[in-house]
Amino acid sequence: MTKIFIQVSYPASVADKFNLDYYINEHGEKSRAAFRDHGLLDYYVTKLDPATGVYIISTMFFESKEKWEAAIGGDAGKELMADLANFSPVEPTIVVGEVVAQG
Repeated sequence: MTKIFIQVSYPASVADKFNLDYYINEHGEKSRAAFRDHGLLDYYVTKLDPATGVYIISTMFFESKEKWEAAIGGDAGKELMADLANFSPVEPTIVVGEVVAQG
């Protein structure tokens, strides 16, 4: 199986409306709890300079694409997507990629 990463990003235009505390402490904990049994290996939240056009990027590493798809496609994934309205006025951009090198 090939390890994959998922990046979930929110635009800088929502910075003043984005509830970062909720995102980190509530949504983040829900995500870790839900995905831990689905191959979640690691999780990072990065706050960027608004000049980049991006406010927040969350990066998750999973054991495989299949495990990610099972996680996000299940009930827990649907609940997490429904939770978006509690911290963001917009839906995120989600990018999924294969890890080809690590150091």
